[in-house]
Amino acid sequence: MNQRRSRKTKREQQPGYTPPRTFPRPKELPPPNVFFVALIAIVGALGVMSVYGVGYILYDIWTIAAKENLVRTLPDVRGVAPGEMAILDGRISASEPARYKEFVAYIRERQRGGGVRSISWIEVIDQAKPLIEVEAGSRTYKLANETYTFDRLLPDWTDAMRIDEGPTATRSAITIQGIVTQSPVMAIGRLVSAAGGGLGFHADSIVALSRAEYADRLERQRLFNWSFAGVLALLGPLLIHLCWQGVRRIMGW
Repeated sequence: MNQRRSRKTKREQQPGYTPPRTFPRPKELPPPNVFFVALIAIVGALGVMSVYGVGYILYDIWTIAAKENLVRTLPDVRGVAPGEMAILDGRISASEPARYKEFVAYIRERQRGGGVRSISWIEVIDQAKPLIEVEAGSRTYKLANETYTFDRLLPDWTDAMRIDEGPTATRSAITIQGIVTQSPVMAIGRLVSAAGGGLGFHADSIVALSRAEYADRLERQRLFNWSFAGVLALLGPLLIHLCWQGVRRIMGW
C-alpha cells in the first residue's frame, strides 16, 4: 500500500505532470415548474404559428397583387367591343330603387358557433344582387346577370357596412354591407349586347368603390402584409429558439 502511494507521489512530483480531471457527482434535477413548462409550450406554439402565418400571408400577398394588376390593366368598358373583358367604373343610377333600407345590393350575415367546443362560421341571412344600372360617364349600363359575387378580397370592399340587428341572449348581431344609392361601384366582367340593340354588362365581381380607390386599397393592403410577414419571419425563429432553450433546461441537456 505504501509502495503504491510512493509511486503515485513520485509520479505527481515529476515535471509536466497534469492531474486527471475529476467530475462532480451528478445531482438530481429539481422537478420542472409547471408554469415554466406551460410558458415554454406557449412560446413554441406561437413560434410555429408565426412560421405558418408567413406562408399564409405570402399567399395572400400573391392574390392581392394579381387582383391589383387586373384592376390597373383591364380596359374601361367604354373602349371595348362586346364580349371583351373590361371594367365598369361608375356610380349607381339615381333612379335605382333601394331593396332593403338604404341598400341597393347587400349581404346580411351573422356569426354562428364559436366557444371552446365548437367552430365558428358565418351564416348568410339573406342577400340581394339585382340587375342594377350603373352610370359611367354619359352612358348607363345595366347588369345582365344576378350571379355576380361581391369581391370581398379586402374587408373594406365597401364603406356601407354596419350592424343591422343587435345581438340578443341567444344569437349574435346581424351585420349588413353592400351598395347604396348613388354610391361608387366597380365591376369586372364583359360587355354584352342587350335586348333592343343596347349594351349591358355581365359582371363577375363587384365592389362598392371606384376603380382608383379600390386599386389604392389593394396596394396599401399588399404593403401592410409585406411588413407583417417580415415581422413574423423574424419572430417565428426567435420564439422557436427560445422554446428549444427552455426544453434543454427542463431536460437538463
